[in-house]
Amino acid sequence: MAAMVRTYAEIQALLDGRGETPSASAIASLVPEGPLLLILILGSTNDAAGKPDGDVALRARLAVDLYRRACAAGRAALVLPSGGVAPGFSFNPTERPHWECVAAALEDA
Repeated sequence: MAAMVRTYAEIQALLDGRGETPSASAIASLVPEGPLLLILILGSTNDAAGKPDGDVALRARLAVDLYRRACAAGRAALVLPSGGVAPGFSFNPTERPHWECVAAALEDA
């Protein structure tokens, strides 16, 4: 099975081409059938400029490594960045959803 890494922008473009919005079912249609290893990155912070803390880069590298090892072993895998937006809360004092910061770290990993 070939490794398939898609950014949110790529997923959005694929769904736009099909006339769909990025709902859970639409995104699921892009994932291969069968058992799926879901790698979920949780729990971190970013500053007021949207820069994630150092844990994000470490977790992103680990997630990419797990993803590549799973694909090399013939397993379908998906890395899902998490995190919302809540101005006024210390974990993410911006208007940008934290998962976007995590996704950027994944692309850099």
